[in-house]
Amino acid sequence: MERVTTGVPGLDTILRGGLLRGGIYMVMGRPGSGKTTLGNQVCFHHTRSGGRAVYATLLTESHGRMLALLETFSFFDRSVVGASLHYVSAYGELERAGLGGLLEVLRTTLRKTQASLLVLDGVPTAGAVAPSDLELKKFIHELQVVVELVGATCILLTGTNHPDAHYAERTMVDGLILLATTAVDLRSIRELEVVKHRGSEQLTGRHVYRINHDGVVVHPRTEALGLIPRREPTDPSRRLSLGVAGLDAVLGGGLRAGSVTLLKGPAGVGKTLIGLSFLVGGDADERGLYFGLHECPARLAQKAVGVGLPLGAALEEGRVTALWRPEAEELADAHAEALLEALRRSGARRLVIDGLGSLMSTLVYPARAAQFFGTLFHALRGMDVAVVLTMEARDIASEEPPLPVSGVSALVDNIVHLRLVEVGSQTHRLLCVTKIGQDPHDAALRELTITPRGVHVDATPERASAILQGVLRTSAPDVVSTPTGEAAPPG
Repeated sequence: MERVTTGVPGLDTILRGGLLRGGIYMVMGRPGSGKTTLGNQVCFHHTRSGGRAVYATLLTESHGRMLALLETFSFFDRSVVGASLHYVSAYGELERAGLGGLLEVLRTTLRKTQASLLVLDGVPTAGAVAPSDLELKKFIHELQVVVELVGATCILLTGTNHPDAHYAERTMVDGLILLATTAVDLRSIRELEVVKHRGSEQLTGRHVYRINHDGVVVHPRTEALGLIPRREPTDPSRRLSLGVAGLDAVLGGGLRAGSVTLLKGPAGVGKTLIGLSFLVGGDADERGLYFGLHECPARLAQKAVGVGLPLGAALEEGRVTALWRPEAEELADAHAEALLEALRRSGARRLVIDGLGSLMSTLVYPARAAQFFGTLFHALRGMDVAVVLTMEARDIASEEPPLPVSGVSALVDNIVHLRLVEVGSQTHRLLCVTKIGQDPHDAALRELTITPRGVHVDATPERASAILQGVLRTSAPDVVSTPTGEAAPPG
């Protein structure tokens, strides 16, 4: 059957292409859920696509006030009002002649305007006038006959305070879309669910949505999308350098294309700097993308200068793109959409997601973590992207052993654990690989140093061993001393 797109971002994806022409769909939600905004948004999109629409109201706000409020949205176009989009108040006829009078005015208006979309706002008013549920069901049935005859699609907007509200009407319509607001801690999350869609499949379950300058914007659950089918990297033997001296050797020659690597450690241990080294460590024709929720591009470039990384030049040349999303209450599915779109647009094959914990906190429902990130990593591998994730562990110097990251550790290919160890008055950075694919690797602890010339990993584990045994460094970089002050061999 022919589809009628709604033009609401994300909703047509959930509906698998849009509404079916000739069908009647009910949108239910409590006051403030965005029903009127959504109905008008669909009307304006329909007129932009060359169609004609009628927006009929039953004892709702005046049309003048409605249009004044709609002017704040980007989809509003005053030039179509009265031309291809007509607003009709049908309450007078409903009050005078009941449901039969309402049906007649809708039939007459559709034929007169030659509209192919009808939105009826205020269905509870029609229900209040109906002498019985049976009469209301008959009205919806007759309305369906009318819209089929004229080749139109109908959307009914109605409120609800109970899951079983408007049961009679729900049995008659071709589709049912629920809008709800859920309180999660101090936040209010808007959620949309398509619970009925005759003649078509749909993405089941609840999906978050927002109302902003563009109107209603729906973000389908990432794990429900399926995203990109898994395929092997173009060259599975290809290795990508991390750009950190000594680290590629520890990882068996660098990162494989299409792999996901987790850098886990406390704040200040060097996770972000390793990620930035990875972005600028590729060939001149390789593109990189930095995704972060905290540090802006200017601060990243300044941080890179301190260790000799040419990040600023790479940003100016377009070799590296920074996607900074500092919105405090943005949602994980919106982040995933923006990330995948940025990768498609830039063609980047190196990706750093800086702050996995912060991204996990935007999930709202933590139980989604394994499914969400599993699907996201699935898509990134399918795009042949090598990913480096950073995640903060503890923020104090500690000899804490590497621990799994709930719901995510099993999904990544490599885990590099970074630690801070105190020896006397000095703090040292240690690094070890605790998980890697089937490639051979060195699991020994090594010291990580950050200098104005870059980030370095020792070629051998001797220094790390000396640090863990409590052997202190002297001012000479290649001489160590015991706690008693006796000289020890250079290491």
